[in-house]
Amino acid sequence: MCKKLCWIVSIICCIIGILIYSLNAATQKTPAFPHITIEKLMSTQEFKDCGLQKLSETELDKLSKWVFSNFKYAPSLAAGPKAGEKVSVIAPSVSTSMKAREIRLEMRWLEVPPKQSDYVLVVVRSELYNPLMPSYDSFGKLKEDAEMQLNISGSNYHIYIYWLHDTLEVSQLKHISMKANNY
Repeated sequence: MCKKLCWIVSIICCIIGILIYSLNAATQKTPAFPHITIEKLMSTQEFKDCGLQKLSETELDKLSKWVFSNFKYAPSLAAGPKAGEKVSVIAPSVSTSMKAREIRLEMRWLEVPPKQSDYVLVVVRSELYNPLMPSYDSFGKLKEDAEMQLNISGSNYHIYIYWLHDTLEVSQLKHISMKANNY
């Protein structure tokens, strides 16, 4: 069963890789994030089960560059939760919800209620440089502050990863921002 699953995952990764490579070749792009490894998006067990630990460092590096050539968020958020980990999501508007979903899918995070997660993914829109605080006394205060941002018309997306303590206090792990494209 495990070997079949590994082969299926390997085949799917190859197909996705071929598609990404084809798109890359068609647009003549170079890999956007050559410093990220494929190991960061897999659990240690998945990495071992699929046999990737058998690759040399050079082979693994080449595979990583190839796979990540068109990923948007993986390089910036690699310090946060690994693939398959549970995150709570705060995204107060339609556009921030769509962005949060896009990030969650790319990073392979599972969305769960706050009491079941160790991390919080927060996506807000704002004109400010750093609209949210580095820590909050509670998940509720973080959510309240996120809802107070200009989430519909803010010119920048701000993507935060917070560590959610057992007491539901939160501490910022990562913050990135990018221009919001208004559709």
